[in-house]
Amino acid sequence: RRGADFFTQTRLAHNRSIKQQLNDSTGILIELVTISFAGLLMGFASKFVFEGILEEPYTLLSPSSQVVIVPQTAMFVGMAVGLAAGPPGVNTFGQELVIYWREAAVGHNKLAYYIGRAFS
Repeated sequence: RRGADFFTQTRLAHNRSIKQQLNDSTGILIELVTISFAGLLMGFASKFVFEGILEEPYTLLSPSSQVVIVPQTAMFVGMAVGLAAGPPGVNTFGQELVIYWREAAVGHNKLAYYIGRAFS
């Protein structure tokens, strides 16, 4: 059998990606600012507290008087996750696409490459 196994390829792709990220200080700064903004969005979504008027003995079943909070929180969390996943996704599928195809052409496992890059 020729080549490294799946986990070794994943580890090698991960370590190479970590080294590339450490050499790119501008990219790290952009990701930190973006993730901080995503954290602010999630913090804004969690500032609303439950303010319902509950009646005994149905306290567990009574709805909140603010029915907009749950969808609004879900919207902010979805925006934050999408915002935080944007820069790594662009790097993985944008700048790295040429390297990905070169690695895949010589027999590197495509899933191992993606998992190694994604976890770095």
